[in-house]
Amino acid sequence: MAGAAYAALGLLGGVVGLLGSFALNWSTGDVPVAAVLLVLLVFAMVRLAGWGMAGRLGAAVPAVVWGVVVMVLSMQRPEGDLVVPGTAAGYVYIIGGLVAAVLAVSRVPSNRPPGEWLTVGAGRSRG
Repeated sequence: MAGAAYAALGLLGGVVGLLGSFALNWSTGDVPVAAVLLVLLVFAMVRLAGWGMAGRLGAAVPAVVWGVVVMVLSMQRPEGDLVVPGTAAGYVYIIGGLVAAVLAVSRVPSNRPPGEWLTVGAGRSRG
């Protein structure tokens, strides 16, 4: 069941990355409003995924899939086309989204107490 949940979160990250890449150019004047709202959406998606799965892996799955989709869509094709342009809105979406995803993953509490990775197995006897 957990595998299906992680797959669904990965699919969600891919869909948000795909739809966001096509919708990021909406702006008001020189302010890329859609890109800023999409960055907030990425933060909320990753944070809620971590909360729902009760761990950082649940937050990391949609964040990584989102990042891969956005990076692929920002690469120039042989014809010269690309989906995420090198404009202010594109940079806000890519860089802001990556920063938001990292911050959201780091805000998810770990399943283990702090410092446990240092003491794992320390109490076991070797015999």
